[in-house]
Amino acid sequence: MIEKTKLKQRDSGLNEVLCKLAKKNNIKIGIQINKIQKLNKQQKAIVLSRIIQNINLCKRTKTPIMFFPKNKFKKQDVLAFFLALKSSTQLAKMGF
Repeated sequence: MIEKTKLKQRDSGLNEVLCKLAKKNNIKIGIQINKIQKLNKQQKAIVLSRIIQNINLCKRTKTPIMFFPKNKFKKQDVLAFFLALKSSTQLAKMGF
């Protein structure tokens, strides 16, 4: 899951072409948030930077996002978390 990344370039596994294809085929991009808590600080920073990159890609292409798991966290907590990661309110609300 955690590979060696460069300082300014991250490999999050998602690019603009995949986002456009997902939007065209009505597919939501899933972000699993429960595993973030179990990581150490360095791994958390890398994963969160990749999530921010994916959120920016989805914002740019208007691709919907889905959050996992839905039942463990309160909706308000997840919305606040993703707004803190520079997500738009509209995009964060699409995840539910």
